[in-house]
Amino acid sequence: MTLAIRTTYARSTIQIHHPTSRIQQQVTQARIDYDGPSMEIDLRSPMTEMGLGDYKHLMRTAANEGNQAALAGIARRSYEGDRFAGEMSNQDVVQRLSKEQTQSDVPEVNVGMIPKSRPSISFQYQVNIHWEQGDVAVEFNTQPPRIQWDIGSVDISVKGSNLDIRG
Repeated sequence: MTLAIRTTYARSTIQIHHPTSRIQQQVTQARIDYDGPSMEIDLRSPMTEMGLGDYKHLMRTAANEGNQAALAGIARRSYEGDRFAGEMSNQDVVQRLSKEQTQSDVPEVNVGMIPKSRPSISFQYQVNIHWEQGDVAVEFNTQPPRIQWDIGSVDISVKGSNLDIRG
């Protein structure tokens, strides 16, 4: 008779995967745009006061002065005609009118500083800041451990015997 006992021990296997991480960073961006500095000096008003303005202003001024002179001449001739008609009986009316026309008034002289108005001065400076916020993205990759368990066993075999092991 042969008695064979075969024992297989329990065995466990553990596989561990270390966690991994992925980090993605977007750097903060700043862009600065600027315009200037610039300075603008407008000399139109002082130059016009000194008679050095643009031709359109000169034409308007000359046209207005011409209109005023024509209207003043018409008014003076109308006044003289009315006087002449009213004093027609008087012999020396023509002499007095001609004497008044030949005597001119002494022109008035004014002394002043020109230009009286100041030039218009404007400054411009502009800054635009475009800001893009940065970002950080962290991603973790984890896996649970893998555990494998093999159950042990005991095998008993008896060969070539008439042995009754039932009890």
